[in-house]
Amino acid sequence: MALTACGAPALPDGPGTVLTGVTGSAGPWTASAARVELLAGTAHAEGVKASAAAQNGAPPLQIEAASSEWDLKAHRARFTTNVRVTRGPVTMTADLLEVVYKDASHVDVVTATGHVLVTRGERVARAEKGVLTAGEGRIVLTGSPVLTEGINALAGDRIEVFLDEERATCTGSAGAPCRLQIADGLSR
Repeated sequence: MALTACGAPALPDGPGTVLTGVTGSAGPWTASAARVELLAGTAHAEGVKASAAAQNGAPPLQIEAASSEWDLKAHRARFTTNVRVTRGPVTMTADLLEVVYKDASHVDVVTATGHVLVTRGERVARAEKGVLTAGEGRIVLTGSPVLTEGINALAGDRIEVFLDEERATCTGSAGAPCRLQIADGLSR
């Protein structure tokens, strides 16, 4: 990982090192943070803005959060507080975001939990959990998912949103069948 602090190259002294005004890169990520503390192979950051390189022609991921924790050996990052993810015209917010990248240049899975909200224009999806498979451009929503467009709404046990195809699928269960409310007021 290459780091700069306040515009100059930063060489961490070891666990417990605190850097301010940090920018850096690791694998597919470039990031900046107001403050970073290094603890035993993990970086804890505050005031984070991160972006991952574009994959397979898809727009790059951009993540903002009040704080994050990076485990460079495990290829994982965790973002908390005011989490916002942007991928092209799609925005996702959540309480917690966990990112796994499979190698030095590809984000694999982004998992959002707690008050998940996905927006694209007037389309809005809400759920307790959303899993974005970055390479496929697919978000799987669970935990009382609801997809709305204007006054139309789709609810079910599981909703999959395909970001690059502008389509969605719904899977129901005995307790949460797929239910579509359309503008004419009829429920189907």
